[in-house]
Formats: sequence, C-alpha cells, structure tokens
Amino acid sequence: MAEPGRGAVALYNGHVAAETLRRRLPVASRVLDFGERDGLLATHLASEGMTVERCAKAMPAVEKGRFDGAFAEVSDWAAVRSRAPGLADRLQPGAPLLVRRRRRPRQKAGPVFRDLGPAFSWRRAGALGLLVPGEERADWAESHPQTFAALCATEWIVRRLPVFRLAGRESLLLGTKRREATP
Repeated sequence: MAEPGRGAVALYNGHVAAETLRRRLPVASRVLDFGERDGLLATHLASEGMTVERCAKAMPAVEKGRFDGAFAEVSDWAAVRSRAPGLADRLQPGAPLLVRRRRRPRQKAGPVFRDLGPAFSWRRAGALGLLVPGEERADWAESHPQTFAALCATEWIVRRLPVFRLAGRESLLLGTKRREATP
C-alpha cells in the first residue's frame, strides 16, 4: 500500500509541477517555497541540485533579489495570502513563480493574481487531475501501471489546451516577475 501523499499519483503530480518550474530556472537556483502544503515539488527541485528554502509564515526580511524563483503548493489561497506581500522584492527580475493550487468551488485565480500584485505577468500553465485519478487512488494506479501511464501521457497532451486548463482537480498558475525598468 502506498504511503499517503507519496504514491504514484503524488509523484506524477509533483513531477509535472516541478518540471513546469524547473525548465525556467537556472542550474543550482535558490528557490523559495511559500506554500502551506508539503508536496513533492520541493523534493523534485532539490534532487536537481537546487536549494529550496521554506517560508512557513509571513515573508521574512531578506535581501532583495535573493531567490531565482518561487512556488507555492496550496489547498486554500487564504492560508498563504499573508505571505504574498513583498514576494516580488525577494525574486530576481525575470524569476518564475508557480502556484499549484487545489480547486475549490469559490477559489478563483483572480485573488492570487491580485494578492501577488502587478510585479508579475501571469498565464495558466495547465491543470492536474483531468484524467489521472486522485492521490487517494494511488493503490489502483500502482496495480494498473500501464493504464496509469496511458492516462498520464494523455493528460500531458491535453492539460495545456485552453478548454482543459480550467478543468481538473488542481491548476498550475505560472507567473514571471516583470523586469524592472532601468533609469
């Protein structure tokens, strides 16, 4: 039986989110985790040689531009909203920011964009859980590996299509810190 949150489905979801962010980061990056979920995204990035620092409370005072990127894995945006102010100051210009969030009936993407402010440009990077079963079904996925692989491959193809980006159990929001104007 799979360990909760560490089975095949959790590994797949963590890998997809991590690769969405990792491709945009320089080698040996410093990355800030400001989410309230302890997912596998940090584990994947650390295995690629990146330094991941977790911020579990309001943003601490750190030197400006200290991080090459940031991410948050969240169940409820309200739980991490207090960490949003000042995040842009902690990132290098052009740094990527990924928010992996569970979908909830009244949890829209607009508040995420507003709370993080105009320092970021945004796009919806895709969805998770369109075809792949939920993490509670990890035992099924592990006992049917070929079917699970086929679902993963199909979801990989369709999850970024406009009609499907707004579906699924989770969404991936990808932002980029705008480059600061030079005087």
